[in-house]
Amino acid sequence: MNNAKEYSLPPHGLNKKEKASADAILLKARLESLSRMGDEEKIYANLISLKFKLVDYIQLGMYSEKFSFSEFLKRYVTILNISRRQLASDLSVHETRFSRLINNKENPGVGILYRIEEHSNNMISASMLWKIVNMKLSVEIENNIKERRKQSKLVKNKLKLKTA
Repeated sequence: MNNAKEYSLPPHGLNKKEKASADAILLKARLESLSRMGDEEKIYANLISLKFKLVDYIQLGMYSEKFSFSEFLKRYVTILNISRRQLASDLSVHETRFSRLINNKENPGVGILYRIEEHSNNMISASMLWKIVNMKLSVEIENNIKERRKQSKLVKNKLKLKTA
């Protein structure tokens, strides 16, 4: 049994039976409202929801695979209800490259982010997507010890400073 208070709602003063009845009526009204929504309205609502999730994620500042660029791209395709092939075509990206992007095998360049911004009618900004890409890159840079060692061997005349 869930005894948690509903903090987002003012006290309703209903007993359990009355509340259950009111909840059922509200659910029915909500479902009817959703059924009257057109495809464009559903896409708009889902894109706004995705945008707010991305904003929250960026503000959190901690990288998560769940919010990687590739996951965003998968959600974007799902929301639009189009094929990956169609979105690749819409963005003028070769299908092979698009596959690498959506499967997290390649990071996007700024150009692709501008295209997504344009494709989404500026709803999803390129700068927001760039922040998401950079969060992943930052983690990759921090954790890539092998590449760091490889590059370190190529450096000559390292500074020899005494630190306190």
